[in-house]
Amino acid sequence: MRVLRDASEAEMILSFLRQELDSRRFREQLLTALENAGASEALIRSGDLTSGEQNLLRARVLGLFRGYPDREIFERYPPDVAWKLAAMDADDLARLRYVDYSYWNELSAGTSCPLRAAETIRRGEEIFGLSNQYFLEGKALLEQGGSFPPLILLTCGSGLYLILEGHCRATAYALLPEAFAGTEAYVGFCSAEALRQKAPGLTASAKAGL
Repeated sequence: MRVLRDASEAEMILSFLRQELDSRRFREQLLTALENAGASEALIRSGDLTSGEQNLLRARVLGLFRGYPDREIFERYPPDVAWKLAAMDADDLARLRYVDYSYWNELSAGTSCPLRAAETIRRGEEIFGLSNQYFLEGKALLEQGGSFPPLILLTCGSGLYLILEGHCRATAYALLPEAFAGTEAYVGFCSAEALRQKAPGLTASAKAGL
């Protein structure tokens, strides 16, 4: 991983919302959150990071949508995160880990590793009856020279990265590893203890050499 520049919590939030706004799975949920916050898509599409008012409103929307800063996917989210925009190295792909969630656990055979999940997908196995089509479409896009928005990752500098946003995109990269090198990601650095609180399984997967 090569750090390109400093980023901010507000920038991470805006990137998170932008990716989910175009997601077939989450778009309607996010539109409902925007409506409940009294905001429109423009808050995300044309987001102004220099506006403190907009930044606070986007944080509220992410709270309604995904529990930011302390519920759902953000449960046990580290209180102090230093965000960077980084270019990922080819070998960083093997260091990505999914969040602890039943679907991703099963898809990756209990390893939380997208590369293991890719093996499951290549065998044609479908977890909980859910189609693998999203992942295959992502791989096809990469094969055609397309690209994805940045992943959002957490790390304590130990070499492993917890995926906060971008699980499907990370899985598509795992199906076509040669497309991963040089891709950008928002990487949040926190203490080792904070990351252990957020994702206890990361320690276990590091010891297993996965």
